[in-house]
Amino acid sequence: MLRRPRITYANIVSSLALFIALGGASYAAIALPAASVGTRQLKNHAVTLVKISAGARSALQGQQGAPGSPGAPGTARAYGQVAADGTLTISKGNPSVTPLGAGRYCISTPGIDPSTARAEVTLGGGAVDPDAAAPAVFDGSGLAGACPVGTLSVELGKYTVSGSSVGFTGANEPFFFLIP
Repeated sequence: MLRRPRITYANIVSSLALFIALGGASYAAIALPAASVGTRQLKNHAVTLVKISAGARSALQGQQGAPGSPGAPGTARAYGQVAADGTLTISKGNPSVTPLGAGRYCISTPGIDPSTARAEVTLGGGAVDPDAAAPAVFDGSGLAGACPVGTLSVELGKYTVSGSSVGFTGANEPFFFLIP
């Protein structure tokens, strides 16, 4: 035996709300005169680029303006972008880079005492070994006697510890250095 659905208060209220909502939109579409909705009637951020036509979007685009004035020069005393082979590609402060092979480099910066300056070194500029340790930067005392005193020493590669001995496997990788 089929049960006949009962009409409930919730059914009546939801149907009435639906008719009012659809009726209001229909009334607005039919009764409002053209161009009667303007800036005063719109809420902020109600009209987005997605909601307007392609023709209206292109009308909003104007000519590109003149380029602005250049910004203030940076405060870094020296910086450089170094290729894996030790070639200095971009620099400030007249630095020079001497590759020692196997991920070891000496950086000389005229007028900057490396024993009192700190340097920031970041790997980058090419394919970088994701397992490589962070670069090590040493002060002006020289890299185990390999770099002359008064130069920054940079090591790129991996350190390994086995018992009481420490090993280093160097990797020639591009890097960027900065001396603030």
